[in-house]
Amino acid sequence: LNQSEDWGPITKIVEETLDIETEILPVRESGFSAFVTIQIGCNNSCTFCIVPSVRGVEISRRPSDIINEIKNLSNEGVKEITLLGQNVNSYGRDLMIDNKRSPYFTQLLYKIHEIDGIERIRFTSPHPKDFKEETLIAVSELPKIANQIHIPLQSGSDKILSSMHRGYNQKKYLSKIDMIKNIIPDVSLSSDVIVGFPGEDDADFDETMKVVDYAEFDLIYMFKFSPRPGTVAADYSDKFVEKHLIDTRFMRLKEEQIKISQNRYKRFVGSTQQMLVEKPSKKDPNVLTGRIEGGHIVHLETTQNIIGQLIDVKVYDASPFFLKATL
Repeated sequence: LNQSEDWGPITKIVEETLDIETEILPVRESGFSAFVTIQIGCNNSCTFCIVPSVRGVEISRRPSDIINEIKNLSNEGVKEITLLGQNVNSYGRDLMIDNKRSPYFTQLLYKIHEIDGIERIRFTSPHPKDFKEETLIAVSELPKIANQIHIPLQSGSDKILSSMHRGYNQKKYLSKIDMIKNIIPDVSLSSDVIVGFPGEDDADFDETMKVVDYAEFDLIYMFKFSPRPGTVAADYSDKFVEKHLIDTRFMRLKEEQIKISQNRYKRFVGSTQQMLVEKPSKKDPNVLTGRIEGGHIVHLETTQNIIGQLIDVKVYDASPFFLKATL
């Protein structure tokens, strides 16, 4: 029945079927927040990544399985979900839905948005080359979808991007950044950057910094390259970058991003934001922590028992790493 709901009438019967694991337990981050896997495996061939070798090709879970799982989570009190996949943009292109095979991620967002009780929806990780305008329009139009986009960069150098097999160059990546900002007002952007990928020289790293300054990410997850056994990049030993160069570049990136984050976080000072209160502070019993829509951490000064609630807070201070707020 689930198959007919998702894929339409069964028009062909085959003797052998692929055993697809569609019952994947959600990961509960808390009693009111959960991660829901919508896709396993990956069809890309990034030279630094082990996922395709270990998990195989992309396999999308059936939409009905995902919807039913999220409905159950909602009934259990979950208010925020994060959809997980190695490349969520391509979700559904391996499924036959409405007699065609094509990405179904945007449609899935609309379906999840209709579920009662779910108040905030996030997703990660998308791949830049597969970002579609229709998905960004959905983020802009649907109130429950967080005004936040994670768009991994990895490197700003065309040479390094090619060596990574990322499937885009700097120009194409920046065009995606422009598209996101044009469609989603005041979007919060985050990204991933690998420093010291084999063959990276000072000029290549300068290109990465150029993109970082242009994009003005709210947050970057930074990684120093280290060879991972089983990946193609692990065999690039003749191009490995010396550790002291990686460390120097990493600090340069970190310092620049701290400046950018400080400026980006300051824009919230004086505004009212909706915060999901997650837990008490480990350092101060009179402070609760949580996140606003853009994913920014907030320290809320209150003694009220409001953990698990979505509430409006007034932001009065900002650092490059978190916001401070009161009720």
